[in-house]
Amino acid sequence: MVIAGQVLGRYGILTREMLARENIPGGCAAVYPVLKAMEETGCIRRGYFVAGRGAAQFAAAGAEDRLRTRRLRDTDGAGCLILAVTDSASPWGSALPWPAMKTDQQLHRTAGALVFVTDGRLLAYLSRNDMHLTTFSESSHDDSADSLIPLTECLVRLAQRERRMLLATIDG
Repeated sequence: MVIAGQVLGRYGILTREMLARENIPGGCAAVYPVLKAMEETGCIRRGYFVAGRGAAQFAAAGAEDRLRTRRLRDTDGAGCLILAVTDSASPWGSALPWPAMKTDQQLHRTAGALVFVTDGRLLAYLSRNDMHLTTFSESSHDDSADSLIPLTECLVRLAQRERRMLLATIDG
């Protein structure tokens, strides 16, 4: 129960893929009965929280409400998150694959690299040396000027933190 509680505390929401990456002895099969018992006692909730992942998902108490609150706050357009790629709140490249890219560049979960997120959507990846920016699009329509506004807001927020950067390449 201790391992299940620690992993759940780290991520807030657990999927089978996240458990597989934790290298827990016995894997998901060893932790699942504990998670099921925790759900039956009301400590955690089982549901479908992360789209595109399996149905075996568990959330810490209050995680679902915090996700809904965040989504409501982000609908006003101001909600750029800047996360370290290695932060457990950034599942891309670990529990979730990197989205489709406009370049063949390989992205890595390395210390110092950042991701920009808005409304739960991954906007861009900034390399650890602040020289290479890789953007992500969900469709061919994301190349419009309006789609660049959230990314621009993220970059301005980063610059306001007095983090100097000189971009050498954008999307290769």
